[in-house]
Amino acid sequence: MSSVIKRTNVQLANNASNPGARGPAANSAACVNRVRPLRVGDVVAALEITCSCGETTVVELDYPKASEERDGKA
Repeated sequence: MSSVIKRTNVQLANNASNPGARGPAANSAACVNRVRPLRVGDVVAALEITCSCGETTVVELDYPKASEERDGKA
């Protein structure tokens, strides 16, 4: 997995209040996304999102540890 996009750097392309959006993602009708789960054993570790324009984004998933869930820190 090559990169992670932080939520502060994400913009919704189909949001009319986002005049700064440009390129194929600016028109959500022009792109179709395909999502593929990336597994490590039985656990989905990341989601690979591939746009019909060829851009690929990987979102790593971070699960709380079992001890954090027991202690109510999740």
